Amino acid sequence: MSESKPPEPTLSGVPRRLGDFELLQEAGRGGMGIVFKARQVSLDRIVALKVLKADVVGDERRVERFRREAVAVSKLDHSGIVRVLSAGEERGLHFFAMEWIDGHNLENELRRLKEGKRGPSAQASDLPAHTSSGYFEAVVLLVRALADALAHAHVHGIVHRDVKPSNILLSREGEVKLVDFGLARDRELGTITHSTEIAGTPQYMSPEQAQAQLHQVDERTDIYSLGVVLYELLSLRTPFQGRTAAEIIDRIVYAEPPRLKRLNPRVPRDLETICQQAMAKLPAERYSSAAAMREDLERFLSHEAILATPPSLRSRILQFTRRRRYWLAAAACVLVVGLAAALWSRQAERSRSLEALEAKLEMRMGGEPLDSLAFPSLIEVRGYERALAERVEDLSPARADQLALLTAEFDQLRERWHQEAEAALAQARDPAAGESLRELGRLDALRLLQQGAALFPEDARFSGRAGIEAVFPRVTIHALGADGKPTTASVTVREVDLSTSMPGPARVLGSTPLLEAKLLTGVYRATVVFAEGGFRELSLHLGSAADHLSYTVRRSVDEAGLLDGMVLIPEQPLDQQFEFPDRESLTVFRGKRVHLPGYYIDEAEVSNTDYARFVEATGHRVPRLWEAMPDRAEFLAKHGDLPVGGVGWSDACAYANWAGKRLPTVAEWMRAAVGTEGRLYPWGNESNESALPALAPLPAQAKAESALGSYLREAVPVRSIPDG
Repeated sequence: MSESKPPEPTLSGVPRRLGDFELLQEAGRGGMGIVFKARQVSLDRIVALKVLKADVVGDERRVERFRREAVAVSKLDHSGIVRVLSAGEERGLHFFAMEWIDGHNLENELRRLKEGKRGPSAQASDLPAHTSSGYFEAVVLLVRALADALAHAHVHGIVHRDVKPSNILLSREGEVKLVDFGLARDRELGTITHSTEIAGTPQYMSPEQAQAQLHQVDERTDIYSLGVVLYELLSLRTPFQGRTAAEIIDRIVYAEPPRLKRLNPRVPRDLETICQQAMAKLPAERYSSAAAMREDLERFLSHEAILATPPSLRSRILQFTRRRRYWLAAAACVLVVGLAAALWSRQAERSRSLEALEAKLEMRMGGEPLDSLAFPSLIEVRGYERALAERVEDLSPARADQLALLTAEFDQLRERWHQEAEAALAQARDPAAGESLRELGRLDALRLLQQGAALFPEDARFSGRAGIEAVFPRVTIHALGADGKPTTASVTVREVDLSTSMPGPARVLGSTPLLEAKLLTGVYRATVVFAEGGFRELSLHLGSAADHLSYTVRRSVDEAGLLDGMVLIPEQPLDQQFEFPDRESLTVFRGKRVHLPGYYIDEAEVSNTDYARFVEATGHRVPRLWEAMPDRAEFLAKHGDLPVGGVGWSDACAYANWAGKRLPTVAEWMRAAVGTEGRLYPWGNESNESALPALAPLPAQAKAESALGSYLREAVPVRSIPDG
């Protein structure tokens, strides 16, 4: 058995201990940082620890932005802003600690409201149902608290620039907290954003942000974003929507949002007016400060007249013409002619398009069956069949009947492909089928699913399973603590290079319970790191004969004790490599060189006695050599110290997992066995006959059993060669 040197415990790729902080679990992540729930060891308190992602530490501008976030927020002391407690750097990782808020963010609350659900338990932070009488008052109280927090930040020269629901926390006690000042601008520190860089989240950007007009980005930018949050709370949708970020930005700059009263007639007129003024296109037409917006919200709560006034017809016209003054005159001159020409052109094009589609349908009728067509032809026919289905009301009865026949033919093809894909998947997963038949089934299933997804994208039976991972093996891993109860562990996997036996780079699969993770066929080493400390390594052989492999690893009460009876093979210097001996028996490995990290390996092979304990503890099948034994107890009493034989790959992996270890790679075994001097045998360069102890004569029964006889003739006790 073999064992790697214990890796440093990590969480999401970050060491579990950073300075005075112990990471407990990941709480969220953004573009630059990961936020963890952590414990500050010296003060024994729970904090939120924000860590700059490792893949951006080389970007000096992002590192500086991360540092400035901590500096900016540390200046603020307000109940509505999450406080920064400390900052630091360790092993190249930048981090800062903030107060931990037990609750959820406004984005999750909005999602709950849109779905009409209640949380698992009512909390003070939960907003009432948006149809209830107290909803608008609760919304105004929330937005007023945010306006007060922003007013405090603005007084201290800090502009947030990324006010949005995911950056607004709602504590279980009902407190509202503003977080993530990663894009904040501090008057004292200046800006590090490029003049053409768009900073913020598209749906909540102000027009000046969307146009990257940084000289106009000030406190009124936060007021606009807060107005968008208010709009979304009142209507349960964002004011500007689109398929792409560019489309959303274009609408923010040039379009007007739908009126709130049209989306939700229950919205009070004064509240709509407050929202309109906060979201005015021009900064000069918004509230002059967050404090002014807060005061208007307080007037609304007190049933007093608000100071904001709805835009008049004249001001709306002026606003429209101000943005479009250069082309309005020309547009008026050509409007009538342009409309007439456009209508005529559109109608003519529509008629030509329909005629072309009908001609293709006519040519198709009476042609070859669909399943005899090449796939590109199928795609073409399916395209005009769907186009005609969208305009069926324009077709004559005869053409409509032809279209119905073609649609029915596609429906039959759809069902036939689905049945064939299921049959191919069943063949791929049939343990009785040969290796080549199973692999053929995988390829057929993948082809049918991908073709079905292209031809019938609306059918989830194809589109939801067309990825290559749908037909390849799945791995399930459960982790148990020393008490036998499920525990959390992180799982990484490294694919093994079969030409060198060495594992490649690690990638994260997830945390336990890891259910049916999909991997391509190959050989892998999975590392399962327990949250309480300790780890297990699993050898995964995912060939075409594998479909679903399931493993359960259990933490030992004494993790350090697993190394008893093992020896450390130290890591090679970086400038040295292990070279495989030049022997024919090593086939693909002959003469290759690899660098080996340090690892542990058992002092001796697994004995029959060791394996018997494993069989008794787990109920695993016995080795093939034991099956013919009339008296197994007598065999173990006589030959318990011989190395176990007659076990296969899966048996060896199962034993290693039970023992808390793994199988050594070919390179690890060869380095331990032949040493750096490249001896022929573990004990040296002499043959067995001169090095092995004398063997006792074979009993008559052993001679009669060829397999057993050969085993007893060749095997020697596991610790009989001290130098091996």
